[in-house]
Amino acid sequence: MTDTEQSSKELRLQPLFDAMDKAGGTKKPDVMSLTFKERLKVSFNIWAFLFNIIYYLYHGMWKKGLSLLGVCIALVVPLAYFFPDFPSGIITSALFATFAPINLYSKYKSNDDGWNFLK
Repeated sequence: MTDTEQSSKELRLQPLFDAMDKAGGTKKPDVMSLTFKERLKVSFNIWAFLFNIIYYLYHGMWKKGLSLLGVCIALVVPLAYFFPDFPSGIITSALFATFAPINLYSKYKSNDDGWNFLK
């Protein structure tokens, strides 16, 4: 990835980074001080909901994406076995969407590109 691609992604994500800084970082201790729009921005990502692992690959977070996909498979397979009519794809999408803001912040601001999607 070139520097211009990296910087254009960071510029597009700057409102997320500002909101995460205001919330106190990845642990988000001051999340209640944010507006509703900012709270939504730091807790859910629609693009990650729609594209799951592809969104993570686009941002170069393939390690975090693969580990999160493994957790999703471990959760969804038993659910699909015991409850075949349950829309288990929504669980996968929701997990990717809720972890994406934290993972984006840790990738671009903390330069953390490890396997742990929880930080």
